[in-house]
Amino acid sequence: MHDPRPQAFFRNDVLNQTPTIDSDDSLNLHWPLVLGLFFTVLFEFLAMVKGIASSGKVVYFTVTMPFICVFVLFWRVIFLDGAGEGINFYLHTDLAKLGEIEVWSAAAGQILFSLSPAMGTAVALSSYNRKDTDVHMITMAVASLNSLFSFFGGFVIFSVIGYMAQAQCVEVETLAKSGTGLAFIVYAEALTLLGAGSHFFSFVFFMTLFLLGVDSSIAWIETLNTCILDELRKRDIKDTHPTAIPAASTFLIFLLGLPFATRGGLYYLDVFDHFSCTYVLLVVAVLEGVLIGWVYGADRLVGDIERMLPELKLSAFWALNWKYINPLLVTILLVMGLAKEAEKPYEGYPTGFQAMGWLAVAMPLVVIPLAAFFPVEQSAEQQEKITVHFEDNKAAAAVRESELAPDSADKVIAL
Repeated sequence: MHDPRPQAFFRNDVLNQTPTIDSDDSLNLHWPLVLGLFFTVLFEFLAMVKGIASSGKVVYFTVTMPFICVFVLFWRVIFLDGAGEGINFYLHTDLAKLGEIEVWSAAAGQILFSLSPAMGTAVALSSYNRKDTDVHMITMAVASLNSLFSFFGGFVIFSVIGYMAQAQCVEVETLAKSGTGLAFIVYAEALTLLGAGSHFFSFVFFMTLFLLGVDSSIAWIETLNTCILDELRKRDIKDTHPTAIPAASTFLIFLLGLPFATRGGLYYLDVFDHFSCTYVLLVVAVLEGVLIGWVYGADRLVGDIERMLPELKLSAFWALNWKYINPLLVTILLVMGLAKEAEKPYEGYPTGFQAMGWLAVAMPLVVIPLAAFFPVEQSAEQQEKITVHFEDNKAAAAVRESELAPDSADKVIAL
């Protein structure tokens, strides 16, 4: 059986976790977690202190280092006893799983979080690119490398799971669970058993997790900062101190992260992750599909891309995908997920916390109709600068490029 000591250490010492989500002291701050949150947010602030010019350079490090770390771990764990059994389990195909909504939800969640569609990240950060940037090549490269890296990382994870399963005389399936238990209990325990170099490989593994986390969060916060800058520009507010927006946004992130640094923080994270991070993104993905495919027009978007890249001719598939395939598939996934949700309360959490989860879904979505019904008043000149049509967007593009250092326009691609 699985040794309960690593799990007890993680739950009791690292998290100081309460027995249940509704315990009286579940909202008490656990100061080591608060300190970790503070230094993480401080790192993010320093990365963005000069705006996109500095964060673009930092992301080169936070993106490339995880690749190096994963390769280092791969060559260490691939030769462990039982690694082959773990890899066989990883590569085994069970077609019956394709009929389970949880599998498709998990797949959608993986793409939504790794590539950040429906988060506005690609839209906001690509606005800093020059108008002749080869967005087609970059998009294909990023999407392909993202999936290949995830697939390759699976060999590292399941090699260790196979090793642990053999050491504990249990089936691989018993340990192959997702969530914090895999990274912070099973994998952490396995690393301590590697003998010589165990401390080094533990450092490499958790440094990889940290860099992957801050890399994503920097991109998301920079998206927020870009939106704020755009709103200030619409109101002709140009005397804002360069560090004011990064300081305000990271401080807000710190405050919003405090509930997850409490003794019941892991429960709150589970609820928030399940409700908000799933359904909000799916709803936004559907709405974005409708806006792009029907309101703005898929054919119009194809024309914009081909004007940017005259040598590129997009096939009819892309317009068909943006108008029909993508919105339909995401809508089906959303409806099936909601139907599954109605069958039973998530993880048996009390009604009040189920309501908190749905409130976390509703709050971000309320912003959409509010923005539609209460648009920002703009002059004719301002409307011309922010129009989405390629032909009329040269003024806004010039403003974007003027904000970048001469060598930083290309660096934003890494984001």
